[in-house]
Amino acid sequence: MHFKKILTKIALAVSIILMGMYAFLVFEIYSYPRISKLQNVDAILVLGAAQWNSKPSPVFALRLTRAFELLTQAIFIDEKSIATLQGMREVASLAQLHNIHSVLLVSSDFHLFRTAKMARDLGMQAFLSPVVTHKGAQKLKYVLRESAGYVLYLFFKI
Repeated sequence: MHFKKILTKIALAVSIILMGMYAFLVFEIYSYPRISKLQNVDAILVLGAAQWNSKPSPVFALRLTRAFELLTQAIFIDEKSIATLQGMREVASLAQLHNIHSVLLVSSDFHLFRTAKMARDLGMQAFLSPVVTHKGAQKLKYVLRESAGYVLYLFFKI
């Protein structure tokens, strides 16, 4: 009986620690980044969102508008990928092909924490240009999803 009580306390402590770590991650993603870090870069990468009948969704339109505001050289369009990691791998291939080392990531503010990590893991120097696409409870919903996605990426590279 004594062993069972100790085991229960250990499980509770581990659960509390894991929930605390997840809460910290949610906070980091929610508040990351607050300002653009504009730099001279080799390329601007606009991370995708839905397109409907070849027209960008409202979120994607905001991201594209931001990219055009920042445009200095060229835009590469990735029409193959349907997931962030797939798109980042495609961009890494294009970057290597075109001798691109630094990229400016343009995406929803809550999406940049994970994509910046992916870019670094794929050998690119990533600078960030956040677009505020959601606020308040709506943003929190996406932040919770991104937090889970970040954990999955860290452990399983998916």
